[in-house]
Parts: sequence; structure tokens; C-alpha cells
Amino acid sequence: RLSWSEPAEPEARGLFLRDLTLAGVVMLNGSEIARDPSLVEPLSRSWNLPRYWHLDAPLLHAGRNELLVRVSGLSAFQPGLGEAVLGPPGIVEPMFERERLMRRSMQWLGIGITVVMTVLYGMLWALRRSEVSYGWFALFALLWVLFAFNYVATSPWPFDSTDVYQRVNQSLLLGSVMAFFMFALEYCGIRATWPRVAAALPMAACLLGLALAAPDSVSQVRSVCVLAALLIHLSACTLLITHALRSRRIEALVLAACLLFSVGIGVHDTLVFLRVLEGNGYYLALSCSATLLGISFALTWRMVQGLRMVEHFNQVLQKRVDEASSRLAGGMRRQHDAQLEQTRLAERLNLVRDLHDGLGMTISSHLHALRNDAASPGHPALRALREVNDDLRLVIGN
Repeated sequence: RLSWSEPAEPEARGLFLRDLTLAGVVMLNGSEIARDPSLVEPLSRSWNLPRYWHLDAPLLHAGRNELLVRVSGLSAFQPGLGEAVLGPPGIVEPMFERERLMRRSMQWLGIGITVVMTVLYGMLWALRRSEVSYGWFALFALLWVLFAFNYVATSPWPFDSTDVYQRVNQSLLLGSVMAFFMFALEYCGIRATWPRVAAALPMAACLLGLALAAPDSVSQVRSVCVLAALLIHLSACTLLITHALRSRRIEALVLAACLLFSVGIGVHDTLVFLRVLEGNGYYLALSCSATLLGISFALTWRMVQGLRMVEHFNQVLQKRVDEASSRLAGGMRRQHDAQLEQTRLAERLNLVRDLHDGLGMTISSHLHALRNDAASPGHPALRALREVNDDLRLVIGN
């Protein structure tokens, strides 16, 4: 109950309720101004739904005004009423807008980004199964989408009770953290079996505890599960940050910076969940979006570097192929020239042989015939035949 007095002419007021855990009814001066669809099991989920009303006459009365808020919840899930602010609309409405941005709009944006990453890297893994880190990242993102829907859901659908909804939601958290841990091992190149077993055993124990826990002890089991998820998450972040510091690669350092932010938010939300810190503001879904973006950047950077290496290899290979083709073409030209020269020599030899065997023999026979006819040495025919024979010998000799 919230009571206050208004002057004879009531001024406009802004009313801001940060949250109702899990559902509720809001009444002003006996008039109902808001009601969640279900105040009994399965309860509506208004725990992360900020609300604002602009109050004016006739809802406001001169003199005493009374605001009543009824909250329906289950003791195992920390029921209660969040901060209520009543004041000038110009002051109260901006508070509501900031809270709606953080609790609704940014949550939906983060879920949308995560869905895109799930589809993209899931397809990359399906097309290239050897990239195991892509597969673990896609599984991590998928389970996280299902878990993060808890931040924007207004009903426990498709389950018939809040208890079942919370158990399944907690299981999704454990599964996503385990997938993130497996991704960290693959990304860092750790092939040992013992880290996987060391993480899987407590996760399996938590899942079994969630499935078998009695309703009156589920709160304690959830606290243990949250602590186990936080420890596994911190272990994975430690592996990735250490790997980044050792490798000094750009993508690993960017991922490490995103993880440091996520670790801080994760510790804060865990302390709020365990009621060590006051409040009901959880920002893990937002910080996880930063983690997902960091992982996406790291994987995309690695993919781009691989493509650049392939392009460089193709360029080097093309250059070497061109050089080999040039050398081969030069060798073929030289071989062709040598074959042409051999053909010319063979033709000359054939021509010389024909001259020697044909024309040479004819001239020699005529010379012998003239000598046998006792022609004088100065006989013109004999002299002409000797000159022709000498020229023929010069041609054959050359």
C-alpha cells in the first residue's frame, strides 16, 4: 500500500514500477489499472517487465490517494515487489524509458543477434565439420537463446508450472556454460580429456539434482547450480584470457576484453541471485551478447586470416605456374628450333648426297671419257667440266 495526499486540484503524476515477481495486480483508489493474465499457477512472469502509468483526474482524487499492489509468487523463486516511484511525469517517465531500454529492448536485441550467430556458425560447422569450435559455439549460442528468453518471457509457456519452467531454464544455463567451456578448450587447442571430464561431472550432478529435487529444496539446488555454472564459466574465461595473453593475437585479445566485461557482470548477477547484493537487476544476458560478439569476432578473424592465407597461396602458386609455363615454353621453343636445324641439316645432307651421287658421277664420267678420247688438257669442254667439278666439290665440302 502506498498512500499520499493531493491538493484540491490534483496534479498529473507518473507511476513507475520496476518489476513484480512473479505476477500482480495494481489498483489506484479502488480502480484496477493493471492485471497480469494469471495470478495462480501457471503464473505470469512480470519479474523483468517495468511498467509506467500517467495518472491524472479522475483516477487521482483531492486529498488522500491509495495505491495497492498485489504480488503473487512462489517462495522458492524470490517473490516480491520492485522499486515503486511516484512523481512528476517529466522525471518518472525517463526512468521508465531507461529501464525498458535495458530490460526489454536490449534483451530482445541480444536475443536477435544471438539467433543470427547461431544460424551462421551452425551452417559453417555443418558445411565444414572439421571446425569443431564452430559447432560448440553454435550450440552455446542456441542454448543461450533458449535460456535468455527467460528475460523477456511473460508466461511459462510451453510448461504448465513455474517450477518446471525454472528447472528447464536452469538446465539450459548449465548446458550453455558447458558448451562454452568446450568451445574454450577447442579454441585454445587443448586436447586433453581430463578438463572435459572435470567439467562434465559437476554439470551432470547439477542436472540430476534439478530433475530430482523436491519442491521445498529446489531453491538450494538452484543456488548450487548457479555457483557451478559460474565456476565453469570463469574457468573457460580464464583459459581464453590466458591463451590471448600468450598468443598476443588481435582476435584473442579482443575476445579477452569482452570476457573480462562478462566476468564482472556474471559475478554481479550471481551475488544478486544469492541475495548477497540488494536488487533485482540482472544483466548477464546483455553481457553475454558482448561475449558472443567477441567470440564471433575471433572466429571470423580466424576465418578471414585463413582465407587470406589461401589467397596468398593461390597467388604464389599462380606465380610459380606462370614461371614454370614460361620456362616450359622457352624449352619447347629451343627444342623446336633444334628440330628445325636438324631438319635443315638432314635436307642439306640429302642434297649433298644427291649432288655427289648424281651430278658428281655424271661429270666424273664425262671427264674420264674426254681423257680417254685423248683430248688436249686445254680443251674447252674438258676445262669447263673440271671447273664445274671443282665448284661441285666446294659446294659438297661446305
